[in-house]
Amino acid sequence: MKKKQAANILAAAVALLLVAAGVLTVGWMQGWFDKKESGAAVLTEIRSVVRMERGGVAYPVEEDTVLCAGDKIDCTSGASAVVRAGGSTLTLGENAAVTITEPLAEGFEVQAVSGEIFVDTTDTAALGPCGEVLAASDAVAWVRAESGAESIAVLTGQVGEAEAEQILSWQDGKQTIGAISSDAFSDFAIVQLSHVDSARKLCFTAEELEQLQGDQQPAVQENADTEPETAASKAENPAESNVTAAASESSENWDKIDSAKAGYVLSDGWILYTTVSFEEGETVFDVLQRACSNYGISLEYSWSPMYGDYYIEGINNIYEFDCGSQSGWMYTVNGWFPNYGCSSYVLSNGDSVEWRYTCSSGADIGG
Repeated sequence: MKKKQAANILAAAVALLLVAAGVLTVGWMQGWFDKKESGAAVLTEIRSVVRMERGGVAYPVEEDTVLCAGDKIDCTSGASAVVRAGGSTLTLGENAAVTITEPLAEGFEVQAVSGEIFVDTTDTAALGPCGEVLAASDAVAWVRAESGAESIAVLTGQVGEAEAEQILSWQDGKQTIGAISSDAFSDFAIVQLSHVDSARKLCFTAEELEQLQGDQQPAVQENADTEPETAASKAENPAESNVTAAASESSENWDKIDSAKAGYVLSDGWILYTTVSFEEGETVFDVLQRACSNYGISLEYSWSPMYGDYYIEGINNIYEFDCGSQSGWMYTVNGWFPNYGCSSYVLSNGDSVEWRYTCSSGADIGG
């Protein structure tokens, strides 16, 4: 009897040790025990699903996670995130991936794996394209990593041998240095450029940047005058949807809007007008995520178990209830207000999606 009791006690002790080990392992991967040392790299401003691989295990990462050497950050479709370490900021675009090789600000180093990364550092950081390590000193740079080809465009400061207005390129491992062409900038890069502190002297003037931004915005009238696509042309061309976000109704209700949010409402009410490509089966929610990610527009949403759908809480820092108790975001597709959530509406090629801010539960926008 005593031997049986002893065996039971031993088995219980082993079980407790296994549970404790499991908790410690999960805690280590999730960063529960990390200390936020001064200058330590932290992952923040996460939008949508961002995954991190640590210790050979990949999982969705949480906001304000302290990073360790060897961590791989992977932004999924429609996602973005920011890595901060001392005076260095790395903005990761949609489908971007990096590996943190040194997480402390003193000696901060990151390897670009794929996608687009925007770097703004007032310190010295190290960027690793094509297996190399290049020092970035007081620099602003745009990094692109694709299969067999990578590049670093230097907007100010110096990265490796390249200075402002120069671009380092690697094709099949061979390095070249050339002049930057403004035509090569993506939507992501242009948006990030517009967020750089005005005190930083970039190789582009404010007027040139505004021109770049203007070139990326298709004219509303041109889209309106475009002839409808035939069934044949829809089959031949990639599926696209026009996406509009407007807060014009709130601009007409200044007496109601939260004074702290007034600065986010433009004089004409428009936030964005663009055309977004999408794949078969994608929804209004998917396209909204992609548009906001491409243009650096903040998007907040939550999952509603009751309706089995996503609910849009805020766009461009304008949230529900910012213009009264009946205010919030609503959407239309081809002028119709669907009576179900945005992640349930599957889009068709040529659909026009409009997100509008209402101050009266839709009565002021025809909903």
